[in-house]
Amino acid sequence: MKKINWALVGIVLALGLIIAMIFGFIRKIFTRKVITANETKSLVIEPVPKVEKESDEELAKKAELLLEQKLQEVENNKNQDEH
Repeated sequence: MKKINWALVGIVLALGLIIAMIFGFIRKIFTRKVITANETKSLVIEPVPKVEKESDEELAKKAELLLEQKLQEVENNKNQDEH
């Protein structure tokens, strides 16, 4: 029984993988889809509407108001449960 040289097996597998990747890349280059004139009309990208960013202070005020509203709702629910 012959001893297997695992280093050689690994090198052969790595070379096979590299060759397969090269062939795949060549295939990808030659099968690239050509866009026709009719398809370019559907590729028009519409501009995204600009959204004004709120400052941190405004966001903090809104968060505080929401928190107060939630606290009021919880208190109202507690009062209704007690009655």
